[in-house]
Amino acid sequence: EIESAGENAWTKILADVFEAYVAALVLSSPADGFETVEAWLTQLWAPLLVAQEKPVVNPDAKGALARKLVSKGVKLDYEQERKMEMDKSTSTQKYFLGVYLTGWGHVKQHLGSGTGQNK
Repeated sequence: EIESAGENAWTKILADVFEAYVAALVLSSPADGFETVEAWLTQLWAPLLVAQEKPVVNPDAKGALARKLVSKGVKLDYEQERKMEMDKSTSTQKYFLGVYLTGWGHVKQHLGSGTGQNK
């Protein structure tokens, strides 16, 4: 039955198992379970989330980030970090936005910044 459901079913099952594993780790040590899991998950995900030296050009950056992070109780907020600038040579707008994570024990945790011709 699972094979006929396809790859999405397996992805959902693996996500559910991972979520249950993380919850069990947190609950197994009421005193410091959350901090232990937070440190482990930071080590696990930081290499994928830390800004790279070269700018990344991805027209779907917001969507890609949301697909990786957003779930129940987790949200991303985008805020303008400074005023829009006009590039006079190309007559294009340049926006400066920051992305902030609320969830997993964080409130408005700055994840990174970016620029683009639109918000």
